[in-house]
Amino acid sequence: MLAAKRGDFVATSLTIAQYMVSKFNLDKKLYISSRPDDNYTRHFLVLNGRKDIQLFLNRTIFKMATDPIWQAALEKFGLRIFA
Repeated sequence: MLAAKRGDFVATSLTIAQYMVSKFNLDKKLYISSRPDDNYTRHFLVLNGRKDIQLFLNRTIFKMATDPIWQAALEKFGLRIFA
């Protein structure tokens, strides 16, 4: 709808909105609310006793903040991660 210039507003996830703003250079044309309409948490289910898997996942997730490959992927899609 936005590309066809027929939409006055849209409710969508923040990551999709950020990607579309980046792809179509809409940063001066759209307002994105600071109060999100959606909020998600992600969880991993790890078998009891598999501390090795839990430790691996925790270390990997922690490293993502400074991982150049992960940062490049975020940049490619115009995404920003808020703390």
